[in-house]
Amino acid sequence: MNYWVNVHDPPYKGESRKDHCKVYLQAKNKQYIKEFNKEDFVFIYETEGPREAKVEGEGGVKILKLAEGKKGIIALVRIISDFIPHQWKWRDISFIGHFDTEEVNTRRKLIPLQEIRKGGFPFNPRINGGLRKLKDKEFKIMARLVGFRED
Repeated sequence: MNYWVNVHDPPYKGESRKDHCKVYLQAKNKQYIKEFNKEDFVFIYETEGPREAKVEGEGGVKILKLAEGKKGIIALVRIISDFIPHQWKWRDISFIGHFDTEEVNTRRKLIPLQEIRKGGFPFNPRINGGLRKLKDKEFKIMARLVGFRED
């Protein structure tokens, strides 16, 4: 089992929480596809901005209005699917697909960036490619912050 952090922009108007909490992979992270397993845990970190995003995909080019970002961990999810490939560009960054997830922290408590940093390790949301594998100790610290215990 692996533990991850996936960085997301704020949701766009009309985006469901379920879609917002999928694990999305940038093209530059394709090497990680084989490292993900069903049952892996992933923290979803939502940035504070931007306020809109250009999206290029099968439906052409769209400009989406985004909600105000939370700047913190918004969810702890578990991977429940194999990798689902599809390509699109989000703010001129190429993405190659996603993993479906289910939320496991039903309290949905926001963990702000400053609280994460007080928790015991120097978390940096500017993760290369929006994805970072966590060490066991880091997972335990963050799981405690969201009120999650593995049984």
